[in-house]
Amino acid sequence: MSYRIQRGINVSTQYDFYDPDLDVKSGSSTRWRLSSELYLTGYLELIPAYEINEDKTPIATRRYGTGELQLHFWF
Repeated sequence: MSYRIQRGINVSTQYDFYDPDLDVKSGSSTRWRLSSELYLTGYLELIPAYEINEDKTPIATRRYGTGELQLHFWF
């Protein structure tokens, strides 16, 4: 889902679910991502993002977060 706040500022969220074997309760992965696209000028874009991941294995469930910062430029 993406929403334009104003010209040059977009916010988006994404959800991913992956389960290779539906018959087994463990082994699935879930990911939520929140990001923003900030167009600083006509040729420069900044994209900060944060993800929350959850991996379920037969032994345990592991949750962790990651962040990234992308800078795109055109010439």
